[in-house]
This record gives sequence, structure tokens and C-alpha cells, in this order.
Amino acid sequence: MTGKKVYDILFIILASYFVLSYNNVNNYCWDLIGYLGVIYEYDNSDIEQVHSKTFNTLKTNTSSTVFNHMTSENDYKGRVYGDINFFEEELSFYRTKPLYTATSYILYKLNVPVLTALRIIVLLSSLLLLIITYYWLSIYNSPLVAIVISLLLGHTHIFADLQTFRSPDATSNMLIMLSLFFVNQKKKGWIIIITLCLAVLARIDNVILAALVAYFFLMKQKRTLTKLLIISLISPVGLLLVPYISGNSLSWFIRFKFLESYTEYYFHVLHVLRNMRGIQYLLYAIITVLLFVNTRFINKSVFYIIIFTMSIHLILFPSLQERLFVAYEFVIIILLTQLINSVTTKKASTKYVDASKA
Repeated sequence: MTGKKVYDILFIILASYFVLSYNNVNNYCWDLIGYLGVIYEYDNSDIEQVHSKTFNTLKTNTSSTVFNHMTSENDYKGRVYGDINFFEEELSFYRTKPLYTATSYILYKLNVPVLTALRIIVLLSSLLLLIITYYWLSIYNSPLVAIVISLLLGHTHIFADLQTFRSPDATSNMLIMLSLFFVNQKKKGWIIIITLCLAVLARIDNVILAALVAYFFLMKQKRTLTKLLIISLISPVGLLLVPYISGNSLSWFIRFKFLESYTEYYFHVLHVLRNMRGIQYLLYAIITVLLFVNTRFINKSVFYIIIFTMSIHLILFPSLQERLFVAYEFVIIILLTQLINSVTTKKASTKYVDASKA
């Protein structure tokens, strides 16, 4: 067994321990109600029965404190619990992530308890996200350095939040990471397209990522106008078709609150800007500027895809939920190590050339 394989096995063991230790924490975000509703909806079109089964599952598997928190903490939660029609309307936001609910449903039909099924998908996705991160880091760093950086990233609060809640965000970030890794490695277009399609099925807003990968990589040789025309035709189809097939109306997206008025949009943007005052955002901003002025040393396409995707996402959906951007933040760190490796290698080669001339 080679030294590299020993490091690989060691990392998988440590990463598995990290993921399992985090998943011992029973955190129940309110969105769990929506995903349960969609899963039960696959078997039953009677919304009253779906509503009843959803909240019975919640009541049976959580403490009274958690149940009361998720059903009566505020007017909105109370209305979803008490108004079946409103509950059905809210499911439209959760039908837009069919990969997560469908895979959980398959496990559920195989007699896995539904909450366990949701948790298994999160656990596997989180582990794969760390493995992809480690493998990518290994390209620019020694295996030991790759292990240390990967585990440090796995120990951050954003990774903990990503996987302690039963949501599709772990699956989405894993597929984002895989898509960007394939772009970095210049894999065949059909492989990247399949991965991007899965990412869109994990979260419909990954259409933005898919469009930018198409622009900067898949259609790199085409003229700008041609690329923009193709993207403008395909993107709306993705935004509307996936939710429609999943049971939504074609106008499902107009229910986002920030679309109600310019004032609502302004307050959403203001809220995002206030939340971005954290030290971690300042750190990522500094790293991003550093990468921008040194793009010749890194994968320029991957860098631009990340920056434009995050920017457009915040403009179209002004909500700073950091768990949506975990993969992008991880890749920024990976690109930083690529930059350091490239600069170090260049300096070493320059010294070698100078020494040879001497």
C-alpha cells in the first residue's frame, strides 16, 4: 500500500468521524415540515392526510418543546400548522428540491424511518463534500497538508450548520463542489452537464451556477452574444420546468416576499449587508481580492464562476444563508492554496535557473 493510499484511508476515517459526530446532534429546522410534506405527497394527493401525517411524524419524533417551537412560535408557524390550505401553498417552495426529497422517499419506501432517511442523505452528502475537498486540495498540496486543511474546513461552523439540519443544502453543496472540480480538471462536457443537472435538481437556484459554467467553460469558444442568447433561453426553462414537473404552477416563484415591492427588496438587501459585517466575510473578501489580482496563477474560469454565481444569487435572491455557499467558500480556500503553490513553485524554478546560469 502506497503512502498516498494510507493518507486517503486515514482521511476517510477521520472525515467519517467528523460527520457522524455532528450528526449525533438532533437539530430540527422548520423547513423539515416542508420536506416531510413533499415526501408524503408522493404517495397521497389528499392534502389533509398529508398535513396530518406530517405533523404526527413531527410530534411523535420530537419533544413537546421542539414541537411547540415549530408549530406555535410565531403567527406564520401557527398558520402553517392550523391552516391546511396555507400549508399546501408553502409546499411550493419545497417541491423545487426534488433530488433530496426523492432520494429520501426511496429510502423511506425501503422501510427506513423517514427522519432517518432525510438524515442519511445529509450524512452521505456531507462526507462526499469533504472527500472532494480533500482530493482537490491534494492536487496542490501534500496529502498531510490536504488532510489538515480539509478537517479544519470540516470543523467550521458553516459545515456544522450545513449537516446538522435535515435539508438539501448538503447535497446541493456536494454537487456544486463536484461540478467545479470537474471544470477545474477540464472533464468532458457531458460529465459536467450531468453533474450540473443533478445540482439543479438538488436546488433550483443552482440554475445560476449551470448558466455560468456554460458561459465560462462549456461554451468558451462561442461568441458572447451567442452564449448569452442560449443561456437566456435555457435558464428560464430550468427555473420553471423542474418545479412544474414536481407539482408547482408555472408562476410559483412570484410568492417570494422580496418580489412584493421595491421596499421589500430593499429591506432584504439591507439585511444581507448587515449580516456581512462578520469577520469571516472580511477574510473571504481579502482572499478574493488577492486571487483576483493573481488570476494568472489559478484556474481563472473556476474563480469567475464562483464570484459571478454568488453575486448574481445575492442580487436575485437577497438572503444571506451561508449554508448555501459552503462549496464556494471551500473552493476559494482551495484556490488560495493553488496560488501559494504556483508562486512557490515559480520562485523555486527561478532560483534554479539563476543557479544554473551562475
